[in-house]
Amino acid sequence: VVEAARAAGVVQAAVCGCGREDWQDVEGLAQRFPDFVVPQFGVHPWWAGSHGGEEVATTSADWLQELQALLVRWPGAGVGECGLDGARKKIIPMELQRKVLKPQLELARELSRPVSLHCVAAHGALLEELQRVFGRHGHEPGIVLHSYCGSPEMIQPFIKLNCFFSFSASFLHFEKHAKALLAVPRDRLLIETDSPDQFPRDLLAALAGSSAVPEAWSFAAPLGLPRSQSDIESSSREHCAGGCCGGSGIGAGGREEPPNEPALLRGICACAARLWVAGTVEPARETARNTLRVLVFCRAGHSGSNI
Repeated sequence: VVEAARAAGVVQAAVCGCGREDWQDVEGLAQRFPDFVVPQFGVHPWWAGSHGGEEVATTSADWLQELQALLVRWPGAGVGECGLDGARKKIIPMELQRKVLKPQLELARELSRPVSLHCVAAHGALLEELQRVFGRHGHEPGIVLHSYCGSPEMIQPFIKLNCFFSFSASFLHFEKHAKALLAVPRDRLLIETDSPDQFPRDLLAALAGSSAVPEAWSFAAPLGLPRSQSDIESSSREHCAGGCCGGSGIGAGGREEPPNEPALLRGICACAARLWVAGTVEPARETARNTLRVLVFCRAGHSGSNI
């Protein structure tokens, strides 16, 4: 996975933990690939129930202390993936999600770390939490709204808190996401894969034989992409870290999706370029510069020109 990513021009990757069960895996990847993997440690809202509330076992009650120790041990690591998910509020009450999110934001403030946030159907609530913890001037190290799916109208309020907006390949098939991408100021825009999830649907359709392979993805086949989950697992666990990395899934039309990979960032950037007006800096370079601004690992002197 790392070799293919490098061959595609991706020079580093932020790898987020989703709960204490996979923090050790993320740390292991950072140790194995210190010049490529940048660790992020946090509790995803989907797993808030195992980190807060009355049902939590005594062995899980010290997760916050463990998280702080990890962040101290890894001074270049960010906090995340954490956040709020309104689509799951019936399963994981919003009160519980907020309870688990707040101390993570406070840790980020205390240690001056960037934050990577998951947010679905809860952007207003998330904005309130950020304002409550960071104040009206926001968080200087930066806040990444991962795989942004909010409205264009929410962009400016989040910018006031020093937020950046990261887009996965979902903008290729959700008009709302494409409109939001175009509404984000260029100096606040990031592009991501959300590996191993959200495999690009236009590439998936081409693999199913229902369309030709789009030019943006012509680089993939020579790199042996996509691969099956079993291919990735057989080459060790370098693909992803535990918790939220579920491997392949079922995509649009009931087709089985291969796992997404960091290498496909190249194609997502090419697709984003089609949305932009000609004559500006290409997305790969412009979003690389933004990455340098927000992620601690890039401040160590890497140029980021190939991200």
